Formats: sequence, structure tokens, C-alpha cells
Amino acid sequence: MGIFVNVLLNGLSFSGLLFLIAAGLTLILGLARIVNFAHGSLFLLGGYIFISLTCTTGNWWLALLVIPFSLAVIGGLIEYFLLRRIYGKEELLQLIVTFGLLLIIEDIVKLIWGPVPCNLNIAPALFSGSVEIFNITIPKNSLGITGMAAFIGILLWLVLYKTRLGKQINAASLDIEMAGALGINVPRLYTAVFMLGSACAGVGGGLLTLKLGLVPAFGVEYLIYAFAVVVIGGLGSFKGSAYGAIIVGICYSFGIFFVSDLAMIFVFALLFLTLIIWPRGLFGMIEEIRGPAITTAKKVKFEISFLGGRITGKDLLRAGAIVLFCFFLLLSFFGSGYWVIFTIEVLILVLLATSLNMLIRCGMLSLAHAAFFGTGAYTTSLILMHWTKSLFVALPLSMALSAALAFIIGLLSLRHVQLYFSLLTLAFAQFIYAIFFKWQSVTGGDDGLIGIPLPVIDFFGLTRAIFSPDNPEKYLLIVLLLITISLLVIWRITKSPFGQILDAIRENTERVSFLGLNPNRYKLAAFVIAGCFASLAGALFAPFQMVITPVVAHWTKSVDPIFMNIIGGVDTIVGPGLGAAIFLFFKDWLSSLMEYWRICFGTMLIVVAIAFPHGVVKYSEFAFEKFFKRKI
Repeated sequence: MGIFVNVLLNGLSFSGLLFLIAAGLTLILGLARIVNFAHGSLFLLGGYIFISLTCTTGNWWLALLVIPFSLAVIGGLIEYFLLRRIYGKEELLQLIVTFGLLLIIEDIVKLIWGPVPCNLNIAPALFSGSVEIFNITIPKNSLGITGMAAFIGILLWLVLYKTRLGKQINAASLDIEMAGALGINVPRLYTAVFMLGSACAGVGGGLLTLKLGLVPAFGVEYLIYAFAVVVIGGLGSFKGSAYGAIIVGICYSFGIFFVSDLAMIFVFALLFLTLIIWPRGLFGMIEEIRGPAITTAKKVKFEISFLGGRITGKDLLRAGAIVLFCFFLLLSFFGSGYWVIFTIEVLILVLLATSLNMLIRCGMLSLAHAAFFGTGAYTTSLILMHWTKSLFVALPLSMALSAALAFIIGLLSLRHVQLYFSLLTLAFAQFIYAIFFKWQSVTGGDDGLIGIPLPVIDFFGLTRAIFSPDNPEKYLLIVLLLITISLLVIWRITKSPFGQILDAIRENTERVSFLGLNPNRYKLAAFVIAGCFASLAGALFAPFQMVITPVVAHWTKSVDPIFMNIIGGVDTIVGPGLGAAIFLFFKDWLSSLMEYWRICFGTMLIVVAIAFPHGVVKYSEFAFEKFFKRKI
């Protein structure tokens, strides 16, 4: 009996922490319609600042009083100087800006407090030790976290439903235009909500120190569970965040008690079940958040005179592609060293980013792309290690498995639009990641698969080694050929009637429906095709690395190809490829210069997303057209 009581209390204390994150997150989602991926980092930052304040002043209660005001100021500054610039923008830019902020805060934490766990050495006697209740020993810290979270929840309820500010927040959440017409200062209201949400996250981070030491990875980890709480409880519902936190916290705690390896999977299974039965969540105030369509820049056509003839932009593009292919081909025969390895990785990322571009171009922002990449990598690795070393067997099987997985995920996710779709695909990505992470006997768990054997080409009984550790040039050749064929196939798809329908779906889904076409069928087909090519990228990546870990399937890795599309341009076929090369170059360059390179990298991503939303390719076209002044 005592064990079950303690498990329940652990679940409730975890629920309290999740509630403090999710309450602020759902307020921001309900009012500003922004998916703030940096919210988990604010939770983490609050915990670290709380430890520093406690150790400096020696007064735990004073630190608990100061921390919400400190995080409220930080949240207000972030909203005023950064997030105001992306209100009303498409979800893609919101994701890039807030995720870039996440990278910055995470590395600032490492820079100031270090990457090792940081523990609280001073705690009040009220929350230290244990207490006997009905002959059951109960830790005081679990009671303290649960009680403090309940107290703050009551204060939040009073603010939201018994004050003028709360009434304005509720009114603006239902109809922001009407609220502005009635004289409510909407920008100031946005700032107030961000400050309130950040304060709650900061208090949650402080209370977490009663049970655990802090590590920089906690920000992303708790953010995922907070998203699950928000979706289960319902977007925009304060009551839903409370009930969702209790459900997730208790489910996770008992999951650890009964089958510890599957606790994370239980939470995501609960999330899937909720969205299938109650698409809005338990108490959702917002059925679907449908943001603006992905904007595209005007098409620029130009021509220049050369030796008595005319050269168009398409001619330059074809010539550039042929020159680049010949250069890579020569590199595979005569190159060596770092640039060969860099080229292989760039080509793999080009395929990954271009495959995701198919989805972005028809309005689907999927966060499950890393799951397909990881599935291809693990499937190929297991086939090469335990069955056959033939690449012609491993690649088709890995693509077929990812196609089946993409069909299932797409079938369940495409019932929802935009924000719900993105969050649901994120949950699926974490579900696949949890399988790779926990299935120790097959995937190697956290250690991954090591010693992946070299693939070979079997063609009519002729076997030839294509890769060896001291000769990566051979592998560059096969990667170049396969990815070139894949990119040509994707290009033909985008130019086909099928691709034109996908573009039409992005522009106006309802109009496509009026024409007698089923948009979800086309989206599902695009989702499966994109999953297949992402799987091929992963299948080529695993032998190249010779070691694979579950990190490749984590949802944060799905953000990388989104960055590449933003940098290069989402509405051009060559944009994702160019963005992949720029992304990898700056990532390698910055990581070689400094330990905490994510601060500069995150800043660069934020600047690019805000200042150059159409990508490098489009702005290069504009510059080229202006230079020659020959617009058609």
C-alpha cells in the first residue's frame, strides 16, 4: 500500500511541474497562437537561476519569491523585442525563431553553469526528509511540490477569472479582433501573457530542484511532456492543462513503476488515443488553429544576352547542376580527406531537406521526418549486420518499412491541420525515438549500433566493395548517383500534375475540394513519398557513419531540414539543397571555433527567419534581376 501511495505522490508532484509549464504554454497558444518551443528552456533557466539565488542568499523562500519576477522580466523582453515580429506569420517561421531561441538559452545555461548536473544544496526544513502518515513514509519534497503547484494554480485561476486582466485575456483568446475593437491594448496583453507564462515556468524550474539535479537537456524533455499535457487537456483551456497534467503525470509515474522502459511510450499512446477520440482534447476551446498559408515570393524571370544569344534563369540552373554533378563526380575519383566526407554528408542532407520540402510546399509542417530518417538508418544497419551486406536489399526494405510507417502516421495525423498536425507528428517522432532508445536487445538502446559492416553491391552475382574506412571516395560515388536519381524523381513529381495539385492545396484547400479532389489523399501520398526519400537518406547515412544512435530519430532532428528549407527557400526546388550546404558548413565551422556554438547558430537562424523569410535563392534572384535589369 505504501509503495502505491508513494508512486501516486510522485505522479502528482510530476503533474504539478508539468502543470506549471503547460499552464503558461496553453495561455500563450490560446492568445498569441504561437508554438513557443523556447518555453521549456525558460523552465530550465528558472531552475538554474533559482539555485544561484538560493546559494547566494542562503534563503530558499526569498529565491522562490524572486524567481517568478525574474523570469517574467526575461519573458517580457523576449516577447517585446523578438516574438512581436512573428505575430501573424506562418507556423514555419514561428518554429524557427522559437527553436533558435531554445538553442541560445540552452548554450547560455551551459556557458554559465556548465554541462554537468547542478544540484540544490540548501532546502527548507519543511521540504526535507519524510513524514509518517498512517504508517506510510512519504517524502516531504513530493508533498511540497504538489502543494506549491496547487497553490500557484489557485492564484492563476483567481487572476484569469476574477481580475480585469484575466477577463481581457479570455476575451482576446476567443476573438482577438473584437477585443482590439473594444479598446483592449492587445500588444500589451500579449506581453502580460508571456510574462505570466514565463513566471509559471520559472517557479516550476525552481520546484524541480527539490527532487532532481538540473541538466541542460531537461528543457527539451519537459517541453515534450508539456505539449502532451496541452494537447490532451485542450488548447487554450486552463482547466484542461490542470487535468491533462494530472493524467500525464500519474500515467508516467505508474508506467515507470510497472514497466519502466515503456513509461514514455505510455504517455504518447495516451496522446494518440486522446486525439483520435477527442480531436480538441478534453476541454479544448480551440478546435483547430489554422495559421496563414506559407507565403511565397514573386516569381522572377530574367534573361541575359551572351554571344548574340539569350540565357534564361532556367538555363543557368541546369548548367549549374551539371557543373556541380561533374565536380562531385571528379571528387569521388580524385578527392580525399575532409571535403569528401563533407560532400557525402551534404548530399545526404540535401535529400533529407528536399524530401521535407514536398510537405512544406503543400502546407504540412511535419516534425516526424527524423523518425523516417532514423527508421531507414536502423533498418539498413540491422539488415547489414544480421542478414545480408547487399545494399540493393537493404535500401528497398528500409524504404518499404518507412513507407508503411509514413502511411500509418499520415493517416492518423492528416485528420488535423497545421498546429495539431505538427504536434501529433512530433508525438509520433518521440514514440519512434522511445522505441529505438528503449529496445536495448535490438537497437542497442542509448549506445546504439556500433560496427555496422561495409555494404556491397550485388549485381548479377558480381560483388564489389563500395566502401572502406580508408577510401570514402567509393562511397561518395554511390551516394552521388543514388541521390541524383532521387532528386530528379522529386523534381519530376513537383512538376507533374500531382505536384501542381499539391501547390494548389497549399494556396486554397477548400477550392481543391470544390473541384472534386480529396486533398487528404494527395497529402497522404506526398507524406508517404517524402517518408520514403527521408528513409533513403538515413539508409545511406548509417554505413557512412558506421555507428548509429537513437538521437537521429529525436524530434529536434526534424527541425534541421526545416532550417535548411528556410535558409535556402521553401518555394524553390534548389533552395533546400543550397540551404543544406550552408547549414552544414556554418554548423561545422562554428563548432570548430567555439564550444558553445549554438548561441551564434541560433542567432543566425533567428535573423535569417525574420529578415530573409524567402531564403537565399529568391533574394539572389532578386539581386540578379536588379543587376541585369532585364525582367521579362
